[in-house]
Amino acid sequence: MRHMDLGPLFRRLLAGMSAAGAPFDVRACVEGHNIRFTNALDDEAERFEHELLQQPIVPCNDTVGHDGSLTSETGCVALHVRQRIAWLRHSDAEVRLLQVRSSDRHPSMQAAIVVDRPRWSPWLGEAVAPRLGHAVSGLEELYGLRLLRTLCGASCDLVTLRLQAGRLGVHALCDFEQRARRAGFVLAEPEGVTRTLLLDLRASSGDLLASLSAKTRRKVRARESSPFEIRPITDTVHIEALKAAALASIRRTGGTNSRAPWGPLLALARDEPTRARVLALFRRGGQDVPLAFAAAVRHGALAEYMSAGSIDDAELRAQPFNYFLLWELADWARASGATHLDLGGLTEGGPEDALAGISTFKRHFTCAEAEVGREMIAVLRPGAQLLLDGMRRIRAHAEARP
Repeated sequence: MRHMDLGPLFRRLLAGMSAAGAPFDVRACVEGHNIRFTNALDDEAERFEHELLQQPIVPCNDTVGHDGSLTSETGCVALHVRQRIAWLRHSDAEVRLLQVRSSDRHPSMQAAIVVDRPRWSPWLGEAVAPRLGHAVSGLEELYGLRLLRTLCGASCDLVTLRLQAGRLGVHALCDFEQRARRAGFVLAEPEGVTRTLLLDLRASSGDLLASLSAKTRRKVRARESSPFEIRPITDTVHIEALKAAALASIRRTGGTNSRAPWGPLLALARDEPTRARVLALFRRGGQDVPLAFAAAVRHGALAEYMSAGSIDDAELRAQPFNYFLLWELADWARASGATHLDLGGLTEGGPEDALAGISTFKRHFTCAEAEVGREMIAVLRPGAQLLLDGMRRIRAHAEARP
């Protein structure tokens, strides 16, 4: 990786940043680029983001999808919802934001990283850039990735930096991987979604329904005679019920914990209803308590089926309620401007796959598979990483003891 000299002033400012997440706002001109590295999600940051979304992408391989039909918002940088200021403002996560203007003073790249600190080691953090979108060109992305690695490396509390690129298709992901390698990252075992199914929404709801199997059509239409109704929700009063439904589903597939960001998701659905949607299933004439839910977010032409869950209820499980919810989300995504719905990941199946049933359910709607993610990591402090890994092994061993 080429060394990037941030200058003495910039390095002193970074050295003074607090590991506890105190406010900071570092600005400098480096190699002709104007740089801002901050945890202030203010109006200035949002104006930058709005400008960036208007910048054209320099044509290159990584702006074209696997079939050429879905790129990003035409002529705009594809900043995913979970990289958007509107989302981050509603989050209680520790966030650091990099915004770069190129030598022509136009916005060229934005990257938001979320810092996760173990409760038992709060002085050390592992940084993740979730669903990282395009820069305006490959060259600007390479510059931005090098800069991001250098800045995080200068932050004395960060141990690793993981990039979770959100791109569509093998060519785009390979292009990103090559640039990330040149910036000092290596390929990592993915922690997020990298393969998914894409539901094509360009047909009308009626035409899409007609293209499905007779069995799937019957399940979608069973909603009309079911004892349940679907309503969009934005009120935080439902958070505990949503958590309970999510946790019940996770436990049925062998998991133990749900980390869905309900506060940010409900707030975004309230403030920007074409960018996020939370649908809840209620018993007709019953208590105002969700029995099941499904949630999605939209970034340009692509919507993402983000989370779903349901409580253990005999009457509920007698109905194909998950078909009702997914179909309603697809209608919302189409009406909001999406041409495709990412069904939220895909597993290989088989007897050892606890999520095989979920993948089978999704395949009733489409078999169009796509690669949508690639993860790269830079170890910023190898000694601290060994310490964290060792502490995790000790804790896992202690928790496994009877």
